[in-house]
Amino acid sequence: SQSAVRLDPSSVVFIASAEAQAKSHDVKKVAEHMFDGGTCAVELGSLMTSETSVDEQQRFKVQLHGDTMYYVESEITPDQQRRLGGTYSTCAYMKATILDVATGFTFKVNLRIGSFPMMLDGGSFVVGGNSYVIVHRLVESSGPRFIRDQASKTIQSDALKKGVKGKVMMYTCRLTSENNGSLNVVSKLGLVTMKASFHKYETPAGIFLFALGVTEEEILSMRNGSTVLQQAHERL
Repeated sequence: SQSAVRLDPSSVVFIASAEAQAKSHDVKKVAEHMFDGGTCAVELGSLMTSETSVDEQQRFKVQLHGDTMYYVESEITPDQQRRLGGTYSTCAYMKATILDVATGFTFKVNLRIGSFPMMLDGGSFVVGGNSYVIVHRLVESSGPRFIRDQASKTIQSDALKKGVKGKVMMYTCRLTSENNGSLNVVSKLGLVTMKASFHKYETPAGIFLFALGVTEEEILSMRNGSTVLQQAHERL
């Protein structure tokens, strides 16, 4: 399908040599190639005049081949660009087919898409002679999130010493607030702990439940309630 891309007036297009000769006083020749009856490379802008119709202005159609994009690195090294105060970049090109609607003649070209800063091995860029590193600002959306994952190797090793066979799973309920604070409720090996994003250590879930007004009887009625209660008493 034809793309919505339009050629710049400074673009070079191919027309028949006969047409170029007929418009020799108007067109600006770039080069002449004698094949397929003879073609001539001219600047597109030189074909257009104030009397050119809309149809003639849209005479050349562009079809991009998106899967053919390639990059050409700069010959100037990053260190040289730093000293020169320049930008270490790469230039992107894409293959395209140009169709001359008036004659049906087609030719393939490499379109220059533009230049982009080139990432170095360390993840940095040289822009205006300075080195920059992009730091993402992605944050987790607010609300609860449940995570089921295999416990760490340390926990797996400790569980094996205690005679626990098989993989030890860790269950986490993460509560994230609108200001990006979070509270993790983690259950592993029957132990339930809580850890806030602003706190360094984990806190037994029983202490948090006591703070909410939950009684010991109510905790004991829960799954692993006796373990949760014992853990809380050991920290109080």
